[in-house]
Amino acid sequence: MASTSQPNHPSHYGPSDTALLLLDYHNIILSTIPVEAEKEKLVKSTQTLLAAARESKVPILHCLIGTSRNPLPTSKLVARWEESFKPAIQSNPELALQISSLAGDQSSDTEYFFDRVPGRVSALKSEGIMELLKDKLGIKSLVLGGVVSSGCVLSTARNAADEDFVVTVVPDACWDREAEVHRTVMDKIIPMTGHTVSIEEAVNIFKGSGASG
Repeated sequence: MASTSQPNHPSHYGPSDTALLLLDYHNIILSTIPVEAEKEKLVKSTQTLLAAARESKVPILHCLIGTSRNPLPTSKLVARWEESFKPAIQSNPELALQISSLAGDQSSDTEYFFDRVPGRVSALKSEGIMELLKDKLGIKSLVLGGVVSSGCVLSTARNAADEDFVVTVVPDACWDREAEVHRTVMDKIIPMTGHTVSIEEAVNIFKGSGASG
C-alpha cells in the first residue's frame, strides 16, 4: 500500500505506479571505469535494484543508445560518435550491448526495451517510451540508475521532472568519469527537481514501504 506522504514524494506511490529505468549500462561505457572495485560496486548496487524491482513486479525499462544508428547532423556529438564510439563498436560489437549481469529478461511481461538516436541524451527521447509510461502503464514515479551521472542520468531526471513524474535517482547505481562531477550532480543538481536515495531506500520504494529522504 502506498504511503500517505505528499504526492511529490516517491513513498506516495505503490509498485504499480512506479517504474525502474536502467540507463546506458553499455559495455563500452562500463569498460572505461578504471577501478575494478568501483565497477563491481556499481554493478552489484544495480543488480540489487533490478532484483527488487522484479520481485515487486515493478516495470523495468532498459534504456540504451541505438548504436546501429547515427546522430542527427545537428547534434554536437557527431564528431565524437564518428571518431570514437562508432569505430570501437564496429571492431567489437559486444561493446554496444548492455552489460550481461544487468541484461533484461526478454520473456518477462514487466520488462521493456528502448533505444534512442545517438546524440539524444535523455532516455525519455526514446520512441514510444512516454506512451508506455503514461498511457499504457499509468506510471507516476520513476527510479533511475545509470551511466553517466552528468549525461543520461541528469538529462533523463530533468526531462522526467518536466514531464510531471516524481523522480528518484540512486547515486550508488550511477557513475561518472569525474567523481567530483558525480557528487555535484547527486548532491546539488538532482535535488532541485528530484530525490536521491540509498539502495535500501529504493528497495523500500519498490516494496511500497516508502523512503525516508
